[in-house]
Amino acid sequence: MSGRIPWPVPEPHLPSGAHPAPAVATRAATDAFRAAREAYDRAQLAKKVRVGADGTPTMRLDILVDTAMAEVVNAHRINLLSEELGRIDNGSAVTLVTDPVDGTANAASGVLSAFAGVIAVDGVPTEALASWLDTGRCWHTVAGRPSAYRTKAVRSWTARW
Repeated sequence: MSGRIPWPVPEPHLPSGAHPAPAVATRAATDAFRAAREAYDRAQLAKKVRVGADGTPTMRLDILVDTAMAEVVNAHRINLLSEELGRIDNGSAVTLVTDPVDGTANAASGVLSAFAGVIAVDGVPTEALASWLDTGRCWHTVAGRPSAYRTKAVRSWTARW
């Protein structure tokens, strides 16, 4: 399969009450994702251009989206921990832990992928925001508040970091 991915990338449907950091990061990731799809074909998006901070090969799409998202996070002077870029320390108590394109190989092929981010304050996760990049649908949850989102296997959460 070659060529550009033809379908549009919609704006994310951000929930009210979401922390501003993951909200602006989601918008930046979505905008960069859209621009990358418009500028590059599938093979160019999937090209491995470097090794990410996690030690795995990083595709062009990862770098384009991660870099744009990091610029916005830096402008808001919060810390970033990203799969591709690693840690950016802006001296803030707030850190965004993110995978800006979760499922990059899928995304480069034109299959669903997502932005995923967690806000941690002084190392404690406080809320999470995820957005399907191809649909704009978002999920948001806050630590300590009941959530409608469940998986069958998870009964409790214990931070292990």
